[in-house]
Amino acid sequence: MLSSTEMRLYQTLKKKFYPMFEFKQRHNVTTGRQDNLLDCIVHAAITDDFIENSTQILKSREKDVPAPRTIRYHLEKLEIDEILRQESKISEELYRMVEKQRWFVNKVDLSIDTHDWMYYGDTDDEMVLGTQAKNGTSYAYKFATINVVERGIRFTLKALPIRNYSEICNVVEELIKYAMQKVKIKRIYLDRGFYEVPIVRMLKRLGVHFVIQAKKSTGIMKVIEKNKDKKVIAVDYKMKRKRKAPSGKEDVKLFIIPHRRKKNERVCFVTNLDVNEKNAKKYAEGYRKRWGIETSYRVKKEAFRPKTTSKNYAIRLFFFLFSVCLYNLWILINIGLGLALDRRKPEKPLVTAKMFGNLFIAAYDIGGLT
Repeated sequence: MLSSTEMRLYQTLKKKFYPMFEFKQRHNVTTGRQDNLLDCIVHAAITDDFIENSTQILKSREKDVPAPRTIRYHLEKLEIDEILRQESKISEELYRMVEKQRWFVNKVDLSIDTHDWMYYGDTDDEMVLGTQAKNGTSYAYKFATINVVERGIRFTLKALPIRNYSEICNVVEELIKYAMQKVKIKRIYLDRGFYEVPIVRMLKRLGVHFVIQAKKSTGIMKVIEKNKDKKVIAVDYKMKRKRKAPSGKEDVKLFIIPHRRKKNERVCFVTNLDVNEKNAKKYAEGYRKRWGIETSYRVKKEAFRPKTTSKNYAIRLFFFLFSVCLYNLWILINIGLGLALDRRKPEKPLVTAKMFGNLFIAAYDIGGLT
């Protein structure tokens, strides 16, 4: 049984969230109203299922549910720029909720992550890129997110699609510039996919502190061999571009530590921080913790995203960005409930992802909210 505080929180968030979407519906629509469309999408998202199955389940609960083709029709009508604009508006509103509570008033750590949505259609289709092979395909739609990672909580500030590999540096820069308008940045953590000279150069130009997990290039392997008697290595290093190009090198600090679980394995990082053999492990530990590993709030990348076999990019983009917004709402619910119950920000979620989704769908029904 929900308390009155919990009920109001769900109702308030849903009342704010749903009207932010625009499906170009007529004012006199009688079937497939926007709130019912979104209920179906939310249900598919939190159950990791297809829209077709979610509509059937919600019908069994005597809800006014549109047909799956009606939902697809409204999604396919959306333009790419329109979807991005709506996501930006919603992200701004969700952050305003965070800002009012002053949750990120101090300097915060950020992480930038890439997300692959594996693709099984024509490899020449719009926005499809080659990627590491997985589940029988080596093609995917790719997205990038920038996240506040404090006390194990990953709150996504912004998400963007990656249209081609040549623009990854520009995408990362856009994400960071957006974050700089919202929060004070302590450090930015990036995985091996961002280990590139142009990205390091851009991070330096923006004046942010960064830690990037490095790929074991020939140059780094030489450093390891040269210092094989050292348990921890911290040296000045010159990154080089794969292809010969003007100004194709960049000075960084390279630090290398033993792998936590694999004997004789090393983990390598580059940074512009003042790192040495004594504090290298501290920075590596910061990378591991801030990346979200082993925290209760880290969920698989597919969480909160409906399944689909559609080759329509508008549907794919909408579902991905919708999942980011829904994830942030889940974070807001848990932090909000924790503070409402006179607790600090909870280290573990008070409401599971699935419970959140079911209660969110029911929020208009509970208490008769209209």
